[in-house]
Amino acid sequence: MKMKYLAIAPFLLIGVFSDCTKDKAVRDNPLDPGGTNPMMFTISGTITGADSVTVTLKGSATDSQVVNDCGKYSFTVRISGSYTVETSKPDHVSIPTGQTFNNIKSDKTQDFFIAQSSYTISGTIKGADGVNVALSGDSSDTTTVNSGENYSFLVDSLGDYTITPTKPWYVFSPRSKTFENVISDCFQDFEAVFTKPLLAFASDLDESDGDWEVYIIDANGENIWNLTNNMAYDNYPCFSPDGTKIAFTFSRGDNMEIYVMDADGSNPRNLTNHSGDDFGPKWSPDGTKIAFGSDRDGNHEIYVMDADGSNQRNLSNHPDGDYTPSWSPDGSQIVFNTDRVGREIFVMDADGSNQRNLTNNSAWDLYPCWSPDGTKIAFMTERNDDYDWDKEEIYIMGADGSNQRNLTTDFANDSMPCWSPDGTKIAFISDRDGKNGIYIMNADGSNQWCLTKSTHLYWYLSWYPF
Repeated sequence: MKMKYLAIAPFLLIGVFSDCTKDKAVRDNPLDPGGTNPMMFTISGTITGADSVTVTLKGSATDSQVVNDCGKYSFTVRISGSYTVETSKPDHVSIPTGQTFNNIKSDKTQDFFIAQSSYTISGTIKGADGVNVALSGDSSDTTTVNSGENYSFLVDSLGDYTITPTKPWYVFSPRSKTFENVISDCFQDFEAVFTKPLLAFASDLDESDGDWEVYIIDANGENIWNLTNNMAYDNYPCFSPDGTKIAFTFSRGDNMEIYVMDADGSNPRNLTNHSGDDFGPKWSPDGTKIAFGSDRDGNHEIYVMDADGSNQRNLSNHPDGDYTPSWSPDGSQIVFNTDRVGREIFVMDADGSNQRNLTNNSAWDLYPCWSPDGTKIAFMTERNDDYDWDKEEIYIMGADGSNQRNLTTDFANDSMPCWSPDGTKIAFISDRDGKNGIYIMNADGSNQWCLTKSTHLYWYLSWYPF
């Protein structure tokens, strides 16, 4: 048990003991009846917080007394002696733990507060089921609570503790509650409020395990929820068209698989189940299929499967590497980047036929994303454009590859564009201002602003469809 000296002595102890209005009798000292000996002094004080407390005198003389709550103890001692006063009661702690007086030449006073050795921190969760309630601080624990149910933690006295409820898609009021120097049972209720996410993304934000996780973030950037929260590498999240599921890449060891989970992070399940690396899933607009990249045939190809993982088949069938597919809004075509002639962006029909180059540029062009109205494709490029080579920019072009133009135009690395469902905005990742972050701009490149940023990395965005 952690022992800590309360930050209430000496002046706050006055408040702790202020309810002790009755002055209980002090035992007469048989060595000095009536207290008239000038060579004798008293060590005395008040006990609060518990009954039947043993107060012990040690040192040049010994004695003990049993005192009840708000009662006084008193010992008569000789001049120049050294004495220590301590208190004890089973399953309780004393504040302070004791007091020593050396070379006594006057009366001395020390009050003691007696606290239980443990207390409960409890409360009620309202507004959501399956809420994770975490205790942190001088001890840690977690429990899962449904709406209307109580959580409860047993904690050591004198400790500092924080209660934090979490559930993806919900914000809690208050967000958390901290209790310091606990000397009584503590209570705090929490109210959950449903909040829609704006984007899903992958990041190494969680420093506890060093792995990448899939997160969602709300529209103001204040609330971020970890959906995967495991020891694997989780990346490439993609919302289903109805917003109820997220497909993502799950990697444990040397193998990457395509998983799907409910949009709150529950019920994860493997769709690909293959020894090859499968990654970068993208749902078809009608939600019946998922396109993805795989190296199962010896090089990277674009594959497609039914949404339940069945009927997996190779679409691109080319000896060079093909990656990061994105469907046209009508589901008739798939755009992707390829190693066939440097790093270019190609498009093909949804059955893999009619493959053709859209960018035709010597620089690397990557991560294409089709606009919701089907007329444009946003992508990342490393073409020079009067800036330092290898600086990444967000470009946009017509669906046929025409009218390629820069939207970001700065000295930072801007990458991985993702259209909003209404086609008015583009989210992207940037390292401008010296930190990595998620940014949003209008579809014409204007009004660029930061949703969130940190020293951690962000990767692969997916906009919530509603």
